Amino acid sequence: IFVILFITPLLIVVCIYSLILYEIHRRNNKANLHYNRAYGKANRKTIKMMLLVSVTFIMCWIPLFICFFIIAYGAVTNQTRITFFFIYAVSHLVSYCNSAANPLIYAGFTSRFR
Repeated sequence: IFVILFITPLLIVVCIYSLILYEIHRRNNKANLHYNRAYGKANRKTIKMMLLVSVTFIMCWIPLFICFFIIAYGAVTNQTRITFFFIYAVSHLVSYCNSAANPLIYAGFTSRFR
């Protein structure tokens, strides 16, 4: 489950963002010096946005997968069951927050949305 639902999407995001960064770098090398400053500022902004989206993905999903590991290894006892299921419910809710966070991140980095 961890590989399919966490590692695979993370690798896809990293690969796609790497291609975007490569294309940005390639275009920067072709641009003349006059436009390099403007491109540099836009590129830094794009890189920050991609990093924030990636970190948000990791931070939103890792608590749920920690819960999955705890369940898989049978670490939940009768004494910890109520507390664990509360933590599990909160972790599940946080994982959904990733979908809500992405449009906010994109809007925050795009001047047309402000």
